[in-house]
Amino acid sequence: MRFLLLLPLLAASVFTSAIAQIIQELDPGDLAGTFLIEDTNQSNVEIQLLIQSGEGDHSGVEGLPHYLEHLVWLSVAEKYPLARASGSNAFTSQWVTGYQVTVPADRLNVGLDTLLAAFETPNLDPAFMDEEIGIIAQEYETRQDGSDVEAIYRTSRRWLYALNERPQGVARDVLGVPEDFEAFTVADAVALHARSHVRAKAILTVRGGISAGQLAPLLATRVGTGGTFQQIPRPPFVSPPLAYERFATEDDRGVGAQLAIRKLISIPGFEDTTHLQETLGLVRLILMSTRDESLLTPLYYDEFLVSDLNLNASLVDGGTAALILTAEPEPGIALDALEPRLIQVWQDIADRGISQDTIDRTRDLLLRERASQSRVDYAAGPLRQALFSREPWVPWETRNATLKTVTKADVDAVVRALAKGPDAVRTALIEVREKETAQ
Repeated sequence: MRFLLLLPLLAASVFTSAIAQIIQELDPGDLAGTFLIEDTNQSNVEIQLLIQSGEGDHSGVEGLPHYLEHLVWLSVAEKYPLARASGSNAFTSQWVTGYQVTVPADRLNVGLDTLLAAFETPNLDPAFMDEEIGIIAQEYETRQDGSDVEAIYRTSRRWLYALNERPQGVARDVLGVPEDFEAFTVADAVALHARSHVRAKAILTVRGGISAGQLAPLLATRVGTGGTFQQIPRPPFVSPPLAYERFATEDDRGVGAQLAIRKLISIPGFEDTTHLQETLGLVRLILMSTRDESLLTPLYYDEFLVSDLNLNASLVDGGTAALILTAEPEPGIALDALEPRLIQVWQDIADRGISQDTIDRTRDLLLRERASQSRVDYAAGPLRQALFSREPWVPWETRNATLKTVTKADVDAVVRALAKGPDAVRTALIEVREKETAQ
């Protein structure tokens, strides 16, 4: 279950006065939210319009929200040249469609007008839409790089999150396949724009050396007054049934053999999402360190060598975590031999546990890294992360306090969950074998 933290709760019990001085929630009017991030070290003002609608909210052809974002921003540029200027950009993710401009403080009104024009019905014609398909096709080809490796990773991700053979929102492909857009008409684009580009879904963030007194009057004449912050929850995630699947291809880029283990794991025993997030992050840092408890030690310091080992673990929703471990064997080590070794490494770490000393040292390192950020980034980073992911805004103070409460039992529980075998989790094994060259 996802916990929604509404920002009218912006009270001293949750946010320190230092954060409240940097981040101010202003009356959003008919928008979903407006935040001012005061940054006196920034000469220009960066404005972002984040619409809480992305690829993961869409159920039709994959890639259409991103395609529409291109069409909308280019349509806006016809009326407001600022949309083509340096510092201006548009982007689409799983959960957000965003538009951004950067302006001097005395052109704040132009920046706001440019962004809010994204809500106007786009001015489109079929030839213009076909031209933009060609541009996205170039993005697609760049990503593919003429390789089957990217495709096999994407296919395995879709399978991992699939329900009834369809990927859930978290696994939908933002870029899509451009040739699938050819049936998408002007009328279709206008209809999708009307459904997705809704003012009540949009959050405005303004960062720069301006005050609320300067910004509020400009907002009042453009978005009205009397609104309250509304964060739209992401579509609910449903854990797919347990299964094990192999995906295989040949390396056609000259990179070499690779093996990846991808898992969806249920981690029980954590009632608080922040507590689980902090524990998972701590475990990942430990396992990717050079300490005895890490993944690196048993793989690098005995006769069985791999290179480019990488681990990524993150929460998907509630108590479900996603993990991907990738490794490249040294010459002479077969993938078939590497697979059981990687699985055994997990079990070895789970069996011996992680020492309290390593937990304490790694926690201190993590706290120091967070404290090294600038004052504004320290305050604004978690807010931006929350807005882009449509998750609760949990400031560093709260996360740090939670991190300090993580126990050895918490760490060991997460490690045991990560070590679960294919019979206990949903697992995708990806094999990329070296392409045999003709003799």
